[in-house]
Amino acid sequence: INIVCLVGFSAFFSSASSNVYLPALPLLQHEFKINEGQLYTSVVTYLVMQGISPAIWCPLADSHGRRIIVICCFVVYIAANIGLALSKEFYDIIILRALQSAGIASTTAIANGVVGDITSRSNRAKVMGITVCITLLGNPLGPVLGGLIGHRFGWRGIFWFLVIAASAGLLAVLFLMPETSHSEVGDGSVPPRKWKQRLYVLIQQSCGHVPYQYKNGPNYASLTPKKKYDLLATFRMFKHVDMLMALYVQALQFALFTIAMNTFSVLLEQEYHLSVLEIGLCYLPAGVGCVLGSMFGGLLFNKFYNRTADHYQSKMEREAEELAEWMASSSSDEIEQPRVHTAKEFPIHYARLALTVPLCWISGLMYILFGWLVDYQLSLAGPIVTVTVISTLAMPFMMATQSLIVDLFPDRAASSGAAVNLARCLSAAIGLGVTDSVVRAMGIGWTYTFMGLLGISSSLITIYL
Repeated sequence: INIVCLVGFSAFFSSASSNVYLPALPLLQHEFKINEGQLYTSVVTYLVMQGISPAIWCPLADSHGRRIIVICCFVVYIAANIGLALSKEFYDIIILRALQSAGIASTTAIANGVVGDITSRSNRAKVMGITVCITLLGNPLGPVLGGLIGHRFGWRGIFWFLVIAASAGLLAVLFLMPETSHSEVGDGSVPPRKWKQRLYVLIQQSCGHVPYQYKNGPNYASLTPKKKYDLLATFRMFKHVDMLMALYVQALQFALFTIAMNTFSVLLEQEYHLSVLEIGLCYLPAGVGCVLGSMFGGLLFNKFYNRTADHYQSKMEREAEELAEWMASSSSDEIEQPRVHTAKEFPIHYARLALTVPLCWISGLMYILFGWLVDYQLSLAGPIVTVTVISTLAMPFMMATQSLIVDLFPDRAASSGAAVNLARCLSAAIGLGVTDSVVRAMGIGWTYTFMGLLGISSSLITIYL
């Protein structure tokens, strides 16, 4: 659980950085005298690099181990934040936001890889739920932190805060995060090379202590073949039909969620005339929803998966008994041989995605309701409640589809995670890039109605799978 929390905390910066300064967007707009379309450019460039960079970093994580790549990501991220805090032109912000994303975005996919390393199918959904909770918590909590810091220290203070927090995260990774790649440490009993070892363990060894996990000796049989660096590994994931369908569903839902969370601050400022601090606080209920959705969603999905697995196991045992009786029967030539299912035929898609269908319908209705509440400028409580429900339902949905993808490609967990990141971030970037124009053409109410119907339609794919 310590490893999961640590990698989840590392990935938290990826989602938090995407929108930590959303409450301060009006401040940037006034300081640099730019319109809303230009303002969203810095968010779009972040999302584009958030999708592309894991395709480069994650094959390295599959071939050279998770830990060293996470460290490199943090170094690039911290340098970019320092540059952002010192920026004097808006174009500097656009470029450095891309660099910021290029540094930290891969930690989300690497976190998926770590979960794949340390879990089995039976408990993966539960562990993935914790990871997704910590990771995507940055989406709603980022604006809360941004509102509090921006109100007191201005928008530059937000990036100085990220420098300090990321530096603390880097130290935690250096001292505490172990290598988990099976090609490097097997089942965890094989010590990694010295330069890939945790500082905490190196300090222990320098004092003459043997770390607990190495006391029983290394199990070299658990090592898997070392993978070669394959720059196209992420893109090869798209040739699988199952992967494409799962990616379409996750990318669409993530894009809708990202659009809602990013436009929420601007709509609150324009329609309800709230301050930076008030806008940040309005994201707090959504943050609570993320936590609850991930915690209870992970438990619920894990329970459903195990129940489906137990039912299928009982079915195979019953069919095996029927086959044995058939073979022992003297009249077996006259009776058709009974069908026996195998473990490879386990309905993994149903076990992972069956519960996501009602989530698509409910969240789709919430998008529609949110749009018309804001359009008619009704009570502020309405938009806050609907966004909270959207956030609550988004977490278990992301967790379920990510668990399925890791199940389908367990030996390429980081690369498959990069494919997820690429699909959903590029779709979110495209969606956010056209949102301002669509809102101007259709209005807020009809824009979110269209978004809600798209979300509901994605349930057709999950039903097919």
